[in-house]
Amino acid sequence: FTVSGDSVYYSTFDGEFYQWTPGGEAKKLDIEPFMEETDSRLLQADLQGNLYVFYSVPNPLKSDFRYLVKYDAAGKELAKQNVSLLTSQFLPYETAVDGEGRLYLIGMDKLLQFDEACNCIGTVEAPEGEMPNWLAADTAGHVYCSLYDTQDYKMSAFQ
Repeated sequence: FTVSGDSVYYSTFDGEFYQWTPGGEAKKLDIEPFMEETDSRLLQADLQGNLYVFYSVPNPLKSDFRYLVKYDAAGKELAKQNVSLLTSQFLPYETAVDGEGRLYLIGMDKLLQFDEACNCIGTVEAPEGEMPNWLAADTAGHVYCSLYDTQDYKMSAFQ
């Protein structure tokens, strides 16, 4: 799930997307549900209520099986990019969006940065022997990430 303003966005095990606001009923969004074969999906909202969805469909395994899609708050698709090559060496497991609408995905040893149209605009490699653990961003455009030292088993954070 993810939060934007006073709304909580989430997807169900059936692959459907919902928006819930305290005091109201959960509203199903007009986003095509994920297929049962989808094995990974990450959901992140920006400050305007747009939703970024990263997902992969590995069966049958093809070269174009990972996507990043941006939807508006009503569920209309705004952008879609095949990110299979960018994520071929790792599976992203954490996301964040900064105040400028840039999306960040982290995986085993790197952070990928995307613009509002889901185009990759940068990559940051983790220091050798360290693994990104969690990710957050603020409205000023700062990104925060913790690193897990796989040799000393210590955590550190950087901006």
